[in-house]
Amino acid sequence: MWSDDSVLIFVLQGIIASINYVGGNYVTANVTKESSSSRISSLNTTVSKPIPISQNRAANDVDSKLKLTKAISVNADSSGAYAVFPLSPPPSPISPFFAGNGEVEETFTYQVKKQRQRSSHIQPDVKMEFDFLKAKAMTDSYETLQNFVTELKSDTRENIHNLTKAMDKAKSEVNAIEHIFNSTINLQAIKVANLTALSNETSRSVKLLQYAHEKDKWSLMQQVSNLTMLVENLQRERFEERERMRAELSRLQAKVDNTTDEIRVHEAHLRYGQQTMLSLRDSVEKNANQITDLERSGGPQWVEQTVGCGGVVVANSGLISYKFRQPYLNNERCVWTIRANTRSKINLQLLEDGFQNQSNSDFLTVTEFTDTEDQHPVTLITSTRLEHGSKGLHTFEGPVIFVTFYSDSSLPGTGFTLRFDGVGNITDPLNINAIRYSNLHYSLYNGVFTYPSDENGVTYQPNELMTLAINPNTNNSGNSMKIQMKWSDLEKDEYCEFDSINFYGSVQGSYALTKRYCQQDEKFNGEIIHSSDGIFLVIFRSDASTQFSGFQFTWEAD
Repeated sequence: MWSDDSVLIFVLQGIIASINYVGGNYVTANVTKESSSSRISSLNTTVSKPIPISQNRAANDVDSKLKLTKAISVNADSSGAYAVFPLSPPPSPISPFFAGNGEVEETFTYQVKKQRQRSSHIQPDVKMEFDFLKAKAMTDSYETLQNFVTELKSDTRENIHNLTKAMDKAKSEVNAIEHIFNSTINLQAIKVANLTALSNETSRSVKLLQYAHEKDKWSLMQQVSNLTMLVENLQRERFEERERMRAELSRLQAKVDNTTDEIRVHEAHLRYGQQTMLSLRDSVEKNANQITDLERSGGPQWVEQTVGCGGVVVANSGLISYKFRQPYLNNERCVWTIRANTRSKINLQLLEDGFQNQSNSDFLTVTEFTDTEDQHPVTLITSTRLEHGSKGLHTFEGPVIFVTFYSDSSLPGTGFTLRFDGVGNITDPLNINAIRYSNLHYSLYNGVFTYPSDENGVTYQPNELMTLAINPNTNNSGNSMKIQMKWSDLEKDEYCEFDSINFYGSVQGSYALTKRYCQQDEKFNGEIIHSSDGIFLVIFRSDASTQFSGFQFTWEAD
């Protein structure tokens, strides 16, 4: 089929032909290629716009196109111009040739040339008849074109009316939008004015705040300057006060030093008086009967202890037998305090034992004083270890020693029998310079120890040597013990050379100094000392001069 644009071109060409038709004859009109092309282009441009067409026109479109196609043709003369004339009916319908892509291959001019070639062969009489028929067809086409033009004008007026209404509506909408836009512009202008006023007010407030800040800053700087001067004055006064206190302390220290020197002079005078008294006593007590009586007054001559893990044994000679030929337990810790009356030395011999001897892990140890007469503070030393089969005779400094039995967690053995004998010079217990011995043994797991035990203001004695063995009855090798000092009131000295309390902790049967105290009128808060093996030896020693109220501590086995 032909396209709508091709049909429209034929219709317009028919209109041009009808204008040149007069009384059934055809007047040839010379039309230049330029004018025809421009008119056809103008008509094509106009028709390409959408124009509403009535239902009547749509129904007659096909017939009109066919009539126009049969009635109108264009010939080219010798000058190259085109003329409109009636066409002879072709012997066969004009059917355009389509290319493969659906486009019309033959042009309109090409079809006109073909029709001219065909019409030249028609006979004259037939041609006259055909001319008549063509004229009649042309008349019908003219009427059809008039109807089409009338409908076209009506549709154009209707479209113009619709366009006018649309333009009026668009104009009213544009006016409404313009009104809204102007209102918005006015509202924004009011907001901008308000913001400008607010900005001006804010600027004034900022200037006022800056002025107040500068004023406060100056006032604060004045206050800081005043405070700085006050602090400098206080520091200067504090420095002067510190210097006065230092001078006062120096004066008091000098006074204390002078007093200490005076006390030492008095002590020297006292010792001289004591030596004088001793000389007088020696001149009175020189016979052997008095010496024998003094020896007997010190304690028994022989004692045997066969029960208990640890304790205090006081005698010139004796036996200590513990689980003899009976199995002892693993991890046992037992300590005995042996005092050989007034003898200065002690002989010790292991008579029999059944210690487990695979690694010599079960044994006895002997701990003695390095010196008890003049040494301050006292010092203990564990000097000897008696293992299985050690039956030799051993001599130790007396009159007090400590024997400790130690077993580990391996295979147990059987107990032992031990003999001791006091030997050496006899010390006169009535001598004012003689040491006053007291020996204690505690087997409780915890407790409080105060010395002296009398709390009615009684002080300890001069030349005291007090020993305390704290040996809880336990067989757990993991046990340890802790001691917390509560208070002490002893004769004060930087090196503890006058009065002191000494704590020795055990480590596998041996003892080491853990802590020594010699503070005067001092309370302790939370200071704790430990013994890993669960045994403590506590030694208190005082000299012959000033005495105080003693000390107090607590102990607890873990």
